[in-house]
Amino acid sequence: MNITVCKLRIGLVLAKEGGALPQLVKPIQSGMGAAFGTGKQMQSWIHIHDLVAMFLFAVQNNWSGVYNAVAPHPVTNSELVKSIAEVLDKDIIFPNVPQFLMKMLLGEMHILLFESQKVSAQKALNNGFQFKYKILEKALDNLLV
Repeated sequence: MNITVCKLRIGLVLAKEGGALPQLVKPIQSGMGAAFGTGKQMQSWIHIHDLVAMFLFAVQNNWSGVYNAVAPHPVTNSELVKSIAEVLDKDIIFPNVPQFLMKMLLGEMHILLFESQKVSAQKALNNGFQFKYKILEKALDNLLV
């Protein structure tokens, strides 16, 4: 059919409304935030602005193939939780949430919280895309302050 196809694999979307951020912020704002499991699992994230910009850039530049729609600097789950708490000026006082507890609450969906997802944005960068929010703290400042 000779059609150009581009697939964007989307990471953890950080946005004021929707996406993962509001769900991550709630327990931290209430003083009950904590990392999951060891907290060492990697989280590949992207700011909603960069996600929208990447979709537009892909169309305008006729990207073909599979690209990872994630920021260039993934973080651990602990770093993510601590960074959100820092921006919100909250302390993390609880120990990490054990996997068995989340399995009881979420069933098989709990796996999403405990598996690493370290994904590279290099292909998008190599094809000319420039991120506005490369660093987690800058993205969180924009969304939470």
